[in-house]
Amino acid sequence: MGIQLGKDIGYTNNNSDTYLTDAQVRARMSLLASTGLYQDAASASDVQKYLKEQANSVVSTFNTVNNGVISDPLGTQFIYNGTNADVTSVGSSGLSVLPTAQMTNNSLSLSNVTLGKNQEIQIHYQIRLNTESSNFVPEHWYQMNGRTTFTPNGSNPDNIVDFGIPSAKGLGVTLNFTKIWEEYDNDSSGRPQNVTFEVQRNKTTMPNVWQKGYINVLGTKEQNTWIQTSNKISEQKNGSSTLWLPKYNTQGEEIKYTITNETAVPGYDSTKVNDVTYKNTKQFIPLSLEITKENGLGEKLKGAKFKLIDSKETEILGEVDSSGTIFTYKNLKVGKYYLQEVEAPEGYAILKKNMMIEILTNGLVKVDNESVKVENHTIKLTVNNQKVGTLPATGGPGYGVYWILSFILFTLFLIMGIVYLLRIKNNSK
Repeated sequence: MGIQLGKDIGYTNNNSDTYLTDAQVRARMSLLASTGLYQDAASASDVQKYLKEQANSVVSTFNTVNNGVISDPLGTQFIYNGTNADVTSVGSSGLSVLPTAQMTNNSLSLSNVTLGKNQEIQIHYQIRLNTESSNFVPEHWYQMNGRTTFTPNGSNPDNIVDFGIPSAKGLGVTLNFTKIWEEYDNDSSGRPQNVTFEVQRNKTTMPNVWQKGYINVLGTKEQNTWIQTSNKISEQKNGSSTLWLPKYNTQGEEIKYTITNETAVPGYDSTKVNDVTYKNTKQFIPLSLEITKENGLGEKLKGAKFKLIDSKETEILGEVDSSGTIFTYKNLKVGKYYLQEVEAPEGYAILKKNMMIEILTNGLVKVDNESVKVENHTIKLTVNNQKVGTLPATGGPGYGVYWILSFILFTLFLIMGIVYLLRIKNNSK
């Protein structure tokens, strides 16, 4: 660099008599530098500019990262999506040799990282949040990586720089597990204090993850619908709720939860209403029919024979007690039955009309369309017979009472009429 160069003077007493001109001096000075690298500096600012440019030029030839290493362990709640990481040069000055990336044992390592001015690399890989494990908690922030470090110079391993760690979370669901009760006789005394549902989930993609769990649904005997709202279920029956319900599996597919089984309740039939609702319907308890044969005065009669058929005219076989006065038919289910007296006791008139007995789905019973009481699941009927030659007295005193009452009323009207006529006759006199 020639600084403030001028013409060559001072060889003689005559300063105007120069040996070399300014141009000749600069030309000869430029020969000292490499071709194209000579530069004049006519002022202090020119010198400063020149030195700065040369310093930048020198620095640009050095690598600020030399044989560096990146260590990037994966977060414990995440898995890699794939087995490779892509390394890309994205700086304005490209790299001729890219660093080597390896993914082993849930950790990413990058070696042989050498970077100079305007050189930059990006590392691309995908991970997934493991929502299927039993320790997953929805809406909880999980760090996506462990401690991620960068060693710029391989020859100085103690010089370590930490990267920032991003976090991610997953969604969960809250379900209304429902039990519906229905009793035909409005008797809820047979209900338990709680029922246990077995809950299955589908679309799991990870090995050795939980597939089913359990939840208890509680209620009172006064409530016909029990609802248990929960976002967790238990791993074991009657255990504490430790399994959260994620909305999506590890691959991002929505999970479906379904009740697949429940603890059986004696005396009830269980039916599925939807994925999270089951209905328990009380089983109808078959009834018995007990017929007592009497004479209308409270005295039992023996010697009668009955025939009971259902709506399909199938005969129902019955039993008679040792006295021959009480007839019993068992295991009568919902439907219509017809009772016929096929033989009356000796000296008594046979019933001319069959009796229709109807057992309704709600447990009520009607005999000839009149409601009758059921005691201990037994229909008790008393069938009266009248002696041959007497007025019918089944269910009451018969027609004789009506004849007597009619005669009395007729007599009263007749007497009143005679009295009335006598008064008119006396008044006319």
